[in-house]
Amino acid sequence: MTVAVDINPLLLAVARRMYAAERVDLYEFPVAPRDLASHALLRALAAPARAEPGLHLVFGDAKQPPFAPGSFDTVVTPWLVDVVDTDLESLAATVNSLLAPGGSWVCTGTLFFQQSDPAQAYSSEEVQEIVAGAGFESPQLQASRQPYLASPASRHARVEEVVTFAVRKQGEAELPLRPLPPWLADPRHPVPLLPEVADHALALRVRGYVASLVDGRRSLSDIAAKLVEDRLLPPAEATGIVRDYLLRLHDEARLRTGI
Repeated sequence: MTVAVDINPLLLAVARRMYAAERVDLYEFPVAPRDLASHALLRALAAPARAEPGLHLVFGDAKQPPFAPGSFDTVVTPWLVDVVDTDLESLAATVNSLLAPGGSWVCTGTLFFQQSDPAQAYSSEEVQEIVAGAGFESPQLQASRQPYLASPASRHARVEEVVTFAVRKQGEAELPLRPLPPWLADPRHPVPLLPEVADHALALRVRGYVASLVDGRRSLSDIAAKLVEDRLLPPAEATGIVRDYLLRLHDEARLRTGI
């Protein structure tokens, strides 16, 4: 059995069709098109054959994988450890927890750490130390230079140094505890009003107010006019916004009731 995990729904949708030996047509938009005809190119993706039975796709987060400890004999992380927004020490411990005793971790990618914290942009020697400290044998890093995003339709291309290592699990690693934010750890602590939370809360209040105006007598235009009167929506956009919201409201209501 092989399990492929990704948090990007587009990649999972394409992979599912590839594994079924279906053709997928997608447009390529080169970074630096060579000519006018290369600005948008329709590409046909197709696998040579259907995947063998036992290959499963799972929509999940690699930082918190939805699997029991010791579920796998081998874990492969291609182009992952340096792009996820979590520290390598934590990710290595997570991989360890997924492996059965003596299991293998195969890792490949650029090791070009893009986390916002410069302290987590590790050198090769630090990578080796962290992996060994997470219950694995000391890795031997193998590097090779590979083309990356080198489209024949684009004038722009890169060459990346890809680093690969394969190590066996020698012992258990302690998973780092995720500290609770103060407002969850202490119910008396103020809940922070983050900008994205404030925007979402405002949208919820507006939606609740629109729903409260649906009384069986007001028309769509009446509701839009009321929102304009209360200075919640601009006149030019009010009718369209209210129409879209009421459509969603009715669709969600039908889904809940099964009507």
